[in-house]
Amino acid sequence: MQSIRGKDAIYVVQRAMRSPAYTAAAVPISTAEFQDWLTFLEKIWVCDAREAARRCPATPPVM
Repeated sequence: MQSIRGKDAIYVVQRAMRSPAYTAAAVPISTAEFQDWLTFLEKIWVCDAREAARRCPATPPVM
């Protein structure tokens, strides 16, 4: 889950997956897959045509 503060609101992004239950002996996600999820969240941002630093792109970025 990630929250991003915009000029007028706070936006929350959540990404979820279904997996077997976590146990002390086995975590159902690999380190590489976990890193992929973190990379995905790092790419999310809020664009705002009113702010030069947050201009919206002409074409949306590919995730």
